[in-house]
Amino acid sequence: GHGPPAQDDPLVAGKPLAVVANELQGIRVFDASIPGAPTELAAWRGAGLSEPLERVHTAMLANIGGKRIGFGSTETYWNAKPSVYIVDFTDYAHPKSVAQWSAPGIADAAGGLLTLHNLQVVGTRVYVSVWHAGGYVFDVADPALPRDLAMRKPAHASTFPEPGAQVTAGSVNIFVDMDG
Repeated sequence: GHGPPAQDDPLVAGKPLAVVANELQGIRVFDASIPGAPTELAAWRGAGLSEPLERVHTAMLANIGGKRIGFGSTETYWNAKPSVYIVDFTDYAHPKSVAQWSAPGIADAAGGLLTLHNLQVVGTRVYVSVWHAGGYVFDVADPALPRDLAMRKPAHASTFPEPGAQVTAGSVNIFVDMDG
């Protein structure tokens, strides 16, 4: 698996977890109370998606509105939408897909995709890096309705929106353009 897996359970103070981005096996959550013998608590392998699961690169859990919400960013290359899977892990026995956020403006000059990479959740905001350069911020106060907030244009020419451009209703590219 990829990503920084160690974190505390967002709903149980002091309970250590390993949250694993398990590529085409989705997101797996382990009780890490005994580091040498982790116990699997949950596994989400793409159930509830309308299209095949892509490679999950980074995963983590966060407390969003009193629920244990998982996030998994995909690392995709050709003919697949870069996405962040949003999964409700409140009931470890029955994780369920809540939403799939997809990055707007991602085709590069060669026709390839600008793949997502790492992510971090702070409050209700999800910060996602683009592997090639740049990043996105979206809000998940309602995990079923992620809302675009900001983005940063990659360093090379692409169809990625310019700073200040409206991408979707209510979102504006507010990152500073470091390319001049």
